[in-house]
Order: sequence, then structure tokens, then C-alpha cells
Amino acid sequence: MANMPTWLESAIESRKKKSMPDWLKGAIEKRNTTEENPSMLEAANNKAKGGFVASFLPFVREHEGGRFGYDSWFGRGTPGSPVAPPKNPTEMTITEVLEWQNTHNPAGPATTAIGAYQIVDQPNARTLSGLVRRMGLTGDEVFTAELQDRMAVELLKRRGLDKFLAGELDKDSFANKVAREWASLPVLKEDTRGGNTIAIGSSYYSGDGINKSFRNPKKFEEYKGIYALSDIGE
Repeated sequence: MANMPTWLESAIESRKKKSMPDWLKGAIEKRNTTEENPSMLEAANNKAKGGFVASFLPFVREHEGGRFGYDSWFGRGTPGSPVAPPKNPTEMTITEVLEWQNTHNPAGPATTAIGAYQIVDQPNARTLSGLVRRMGLTGDEVFTAELQDRMAVELLKRRGLDKFLAGELDKDSFANKVAREWASLPVLKEDTRGGNTIAIGSSYYSGDGINKSFRNPKKFEEYKGIYALSDIGE
């Protein structure tokens, strides 16, 4: 009604709000607030990004680096461990790490995995050297915990992190891309690899004799929940 008196519009609006469920009131108020205040919307997005990354990285470290964390390497602490690096990974420069990866572990890319995020580097899997180029590093940087975290975020971006946080890539699709980066993480929707079907909850690389994802149902639910942290305001 174009000519409705202001007092009547207010009365109708007030009546609508009184009969509206609380969850809907909250959703409308949040939408209106962020639309009217762009800085609040940006802050909400930053919070969402921070919430996802802050929860995701420890989860990967737990399942990739294990008890040795940032100073882990493939097979450390097991009888099948390859040649150990000359010192703890967090004390090595990137160049030293690359030299160790390409000199002492010729048995395939998996055996060159190092650090909390088990980053590899071999002729057919140049992940670490690719990160050096992508991040503009010189090789003289020390492979510290902080640098390893930054590299992990860069790997997430390579798999579509920014599109995921912007709502341009759905959760399951992003998780499946991430599962191609870290073999211990499961796919969240059915996928295929080399003509074989990868079931939900399995590693993208399952069946290769080396990799598998965690099979604990509680952990699986926890992992799925991390992706929900990308929702604004969560």
C-alpha cells in the first residue's frame, strides 16, 4: 500500500516481529546489520576464515605429522623409517630440506614427506619447490613451525580455499580437493581415481598400499564439522 500511514506501517511491522520465531528474527537482524555496515560484514568473513583455518591446521597436523609434529618425516619412529635428515626439520633451511628430499629418499614421493604437513618433493611431485616459487621464498628461510603453517594455508589456497570461503565452492567439493593434498583426510562425497570409486570417508589415495584416512566415526564427524566453520558468524 503506497499511501499507508507511517503509524500503520509501524504497527504491522511490530505485529510481524511479535509472531516471528526467534531464529528468524536473529537471521534478519544479522543480515540487516551486515548489509548496513560493510565493515561488520568484512569482519564476519574474516572471523569465518580464521575459524576454519585455525581449526583445520591442527587437525591436519594431528593426522599427518603425528606425535613428532613439525619435526616429523615419513616413517620417523618406525622400523621402516628412511634416512633421517641431518637435524630436526625445524632447524633446517628450505634448501637443506630440498637437498635431503632429493638425495636420500629416491624410493618415491611419499618417502620425502616432511614436517607437520608431510610436504613432499620429488621429480613427479614438486610440492615444496613449487611452494618456494609460489610464496617468493629464497630457500634460505628456516623450515619453522610458523613457515610450515603458512605453507599449509598456501596449499589450501591452491585447492580452492578462497572460493570456498566466498561461497563459490561447496563444502564437499572443497573437502575432496583437500583430500588430494593430504592423504590422511577423507573425501566427503564419492569420488573417482584412475577409474576406481573412492567411497565417502576413504582417503583419495586408498588402495595405493601407503595411504589411508582415519576410520574413527567420531573423528570423521569432527572433521566434517570443521567445514561448517566457514559459515559467516560461526
